[in-house]
Amino acid sequence: MASDARTSTTIDCFRIRKYTGPQKIKGKELTLIKSSPHPTLPITILNYTNDTERSSAWDDLTMATRVLVVEQNTGKVLSRAFSKFFNWNENHDHAYRLPVAGHTGNENQWILTSKARFDSVHVGMAEEVLHEKYPHIIDTRRTDGTLSRDKTYVFELVHPKNPTHLRYTYKDLVLLSVIGKDGSEPPPDFDWSIYPFPRPAVSDVNITDLDAVRKLNRVNEEGFVVKIYLRNDSLHPQRIKVKFESYLDLIKSKNYHTPTELAALYRKKREMIHTFDEEEVEMKMKVEKENYFEGVRRIADDFGGDRWVTGLIKIWKEVESVFVEAEMELVRIRDSLTKKEGFGVHVGTTNGEIKRRFAQTILQDQTMGKYKNVLFVWFSGGPIVEQVKAFTTLVRMKATGTSND
Repeated sequence: MASDARTSTTIDCFRIRKYTGPQKIKGKELTLIKSSPHPTLPITILNYTNDTERSSAWDDLTMATRVLVVEQNTGKVLSRAFSKFFNWNENHDHAYRLPVAGHTGNENQWILTSKARFDSVHVGMAEEVLHEKYPHIIDTRRTDGTLSRDKTYVFELVHPKNPTHLRYTYKDLVLLSVIGKDGSEPPPDFDWSIYPFPRPAVSDVNITDLDAVRKLNRVNEEGFVVKIYLRNDSLHPQRIKVKFESYLDLIKSKNYHTPTELAALYRKKREMIHTFDEEEVEMKMKVEKENYFEGVRRIADDFGGDRWVTGLIKIWKEVESVFVEAEMELVRIRDSLTKKEGFGVHVGTTNGEIKRRFAQTILQDQTMGKYKNVLFVWFSGGPIVEQVKAFTTLVRMKATGTSND
């Protein structure tokens, strides 16, 4: 039986290959772990994927692969962050952000990573903070340094340019924990003052009523991470997230969760695609959809998990269906006016009689009349930007369902 990946110092390479490739799970082809190699060193960051979250395929390995850095050829653990932990309102049998600075042993150097990359913008921000505020802390020439070279130092990045839901006016690295390659952490009575970094605020709360904690709603705070030390293991604490209701309301207000809100988002994204070419529009809107739902899944555990995401996907499909059907109808009408009615050669004309005849053709047909604004822009020779804008403006969603009528 394989050792527990959350505490093992070496991960079985066969398991890594298996989890980073597609597997048949619950009748679907899923890839549970993503590998992000270092650009020059033979090491890689392992992270669980959206497939893992959507299918709740949690086990010791998927839970361990949260910024888990290993040697590619051996599976030797070089650094690790916290294993996956869940929200208070989630129901998981396994329940017990951030740049990570971990000494990898490669050429005696410290390496910073973000959640999934060795060279992300967050790594650059963290390096900036280190050089400005802690220039000597990771000097590898010092043998008596404060930081142990066989540990991972897990930080929360605070930076004005870091795009979080809360806005910060200063920059720093808040030390969340120090983690050994076996997942061990300092004991409850550890003296954190030996490090120069700030630490998270610590509060005493009644953990027997975490629902009450959610209602504390402290200003400019997201919530608490509750750390629980077990009697039989003081070096492997368990964690659970408790988000304040006010914070959940804030992030909900900044996302699009209803048909009307999603239609507004879809309209905004569609207006940026200056063409009516079906393939190009489909391709670019697919990218926009993927980007949106990547963000949705990051906060999904705050709003009901997979069921909530599935509901949003259904709404998106309804919105998409209305826009796509309307656009197909518009293109058919425009093609008919161009070829069958012969107006194509007169686009941009100043001839009053031809313009009158075009308007009469449009207004006498109920279907064409729905698109009169965009058709008039087109026939007058208006730029494609204005045509697309006129089209997206006319598409409307019904309160109960979707329609362009």
